[in-house]
Amino acid sequence: MAPAEALRDAATWRLLARFELDAALAAVRRLDPPPGLRMWALTEVLGEARGHKTGLTQEVVDAAVEAAGGNVTAAAGALGVSRGKLLRLRKRAKDGG
Repeated sequence: MAPAEALRDAATWRLLARFELDAALAAVRRLDPPPGLRMWALTEVLGEARGHKTGLTQEVVDAAVEAAGGNVTAAAGALGVSRGKLLRLRKRAKDGG
């Protein structure tokens, strides 16, 4: 996959995640009106937590870094994650897991 395609796919995923988040928060507000946003309402709408997933594949991360000319900070900004998160993703992939 070309770097531009990988970045476009990542941007599409993040946009869809944003719409899903907006819908989830609207459902939580219906259950638990402001100043709500209590854990029971979040659990009711989202279910039990199963661990954090970013949805970023190693291919997307590598493509973002390549497209940014090796600038990890710029790549992280393009993907909407912190520089530290991007470095952890790269280290985890390098370490094999």
